[in-house]
Amino acid sequence: MYQSVEIAKKTAHRIRGKIRRAFYRKNVDRLETVDFGTGRGLITTPQFGGQDTLQLLRNCITSCDEKRIQKVWNDNVVFGGAMVGAIDLFDIHLLCGLIRAFNVKRVMECAPNYGWSTTFIQMALPEGSEQRSFDIEDYEKVIRKNVSRHVQLRSWRFVRGDFTKTVAAHLDFLKEVDLLFIDSDHSARFAAWYLEEAKLFESLKPGSLIHIHDVYPVGLEPAGFEESPYVLNWLRKNPKKYDVIFDYETSRCRELQSEFPLDLFLNHGGRQAANPTLWLRVRGS
Repeated sequence: MYQSVEIAKKTAHRIRGKIRRAFYRKNVDRLETVDFGTGRGLITTPQFGGQDTLQLLRNCITSCDEKRIQKVWNDNVVFGGAMVGAIDLFDIHLLCGLIRAFNVKRVMECAPNYGWSTTFIQMALPEGSEQRSFDIEDYEKVIRKNVSRHVQLRSWRFVRGDFTKTVAAHLDFLKEVDLLFIDSDHSARFAAWYLEEAKLFESLKPGSLIHIHDVYPVGLEPAGFEESPYVLNWLRKNPKKYDVIFDYETSRCRELQSEFPLDLFLNHGGRQAANPTLWLRVRGS
């Protein structure tokens, strides 16, 4: 009886989600755009890892397994399933696409929460990969349950505790990672710690990718997201160390918007998504 009630609730939630998304999608008059023709004022670099950035983005989007992405998205975001996802569709396509484009095999993730980002990372990783996910909460069981609904976990290890303390025992792994994924405490204090105190990025090998979520243009960051302006200010002080893709900008590129379906640029409510992900690639390789 209990199971039947839960199934009915989920079905109703899915129907409401479809209606809500369709309503907002219908009322999206015009997407915001960024002019990539001039390149002035952009954080995104023209090339990323020796490739034309816009062409790389196209390749990332078209190389993704769209059916698998949509299945996870529909089950867990649009219709309110087991996980709460903060990374939008455009971000997801770049996450999966860049993992494949740069042959990422070793990932350090902070923090997985219920396993939303972990699911997409695991979907994109090749055989023989390794991922370590760090979270202050004991989410290991729920992550395993949520991720295994969509993909088999490969060489995945969960590390519980405050990342600022637990990472010290994993510095050898950090030096070998191909992707450092950061989506955790969005305070300036946390940014100062990983950028300037622990200097995590300086431990990464040339060619490594860095993903920092919830980095907004200055003045557009939500209340409590002091990490965002801190990171952008730090990046301005280190202009030649990294190739950069700023999803907030690239998802607003008029060329990409004209080439791909509208849904790619919308959030789970049907409005234009912020896509506030900052990608860095350590130069030197």
